[in-house]
Amino acid sequence: MAEESPQEERTEEPTQKRLEDARLEGNVPRSVELSSMMVLLTGVVGIFFFGSEMWKEMKEAGYFLFNNAVSLEISRDNLQDYASASGFFMLRVMGPLFLLLMLVGIATGIAQSGPNFTWKPLMPKMNRMNPLKGLKRTFASSRALVELVKSVLKVIAVAALAVWTIRGMFSDYIRLLDQEVGQFFIYLMRQIFNLSLRIALLLLLLALLDYFWQRHKHFKDLRMSHHEIKEERKQQEGDPMIKSRIRSIQLETARRRMMQDVKEADVVVTNPIHLAVALKYDQLRMRAPVVVAKGARLVAEKIKEIALANNIPIVENRPLAQLLFKAVEIGAEIPSHLYKAVAEVLAYVYRLKKKRIAV
Repeated sequence: MAEESPQEERTEEPTQKRLEDARLEGNVPRSVELSSMMVLLTGVVGIFFFGSEMWKEMKEAGYFLFNNAVSLEISRDNLQDYASASGFFMLRVMGPLFLLLMLVGIATGIAQSGPNFTWKPLMPKMNRMNPLKGLKRTFASSRALVELVKSVLKVIAVAALAVWTIRGMFSDYIRLLDQEVGQFFIYLMRQIFNLSLRIALLLLLLALLDYFWQRHKHFKDLRMSHHEIKEERKQQEGDPMIKSRIRSIQLETARRRMMQDVKEADVVVTNPIHLAVALKYDQLRMRAPVVVAKGARLVAEKIKEIALANNIPIVENRPLAQLLFKAVEIGAEIPSHLYKAVAEVLAYVYRLKKKRIAV
């Protein structure tokens, strides 16, 4: 079956690794409009709660300046003091609202995609320095068209809401003709606040829709083809051919080590043709005999060949050889239910050794 082309359609959901790589690049689902509209709404509501106190502070400062304008002497020596006092005054008056706006902006950004601190988006890239490509991304791309449509829709929605709100105020105009200027000003400020709040809520709703659209587009852009998933899995797990080669080298190394251990065995139990199991037992250091090597067919022949070359007894015991081959791993002690059978074999081997020594 032919391998899939790298240019095939991307229909698979992005893997966790692809999402993490995109996150490291600063590519996360985030709507700038949602953060902006949350800051706008917070500013409108903040002015409602802090506005009276801010207005009071600024009014008192204005009265002070106008009442003492003649007596105030500003010179090069005291200019820095006046500037510092003005700065601290503005910070005290506007600071709480600005701090609230900053916290809301940060919290909204984190809430959209979680905390993500990376410097990679700030690093210069050569493909971003091409002015032609930049103009194409700005004016001749689907993203630019979508942004244009969104902007037009927002303008239409805000204009419609403003017209609807102002038309609802027409019935109050005649009644306001008999009111004082201060009362008219208070009424006007209230209506401006109501209109601003409605516009902010409308823009926030549109920003929420934009966030879900950006999230959908983010995961759609990160979709992968079957070929890409296969290549990613190959990079993570390693090339199957290389893994197979490494596994064969490991098996060959283990087989050589096993063959070296055959030289230290006390006996080799055979099938007699198909299986061979080498046993070693040291009464001072071992609790039970240990299988130091085992194999079938060609490996069994090699074990028997090494045993013959090193004068290691070879005992034919088909049932015991089969049990040892199936039940005991290389380097493991034999199980207790085979103690008797193995002890008989070892006793036979020890008797052979004594006869050789006597001769």
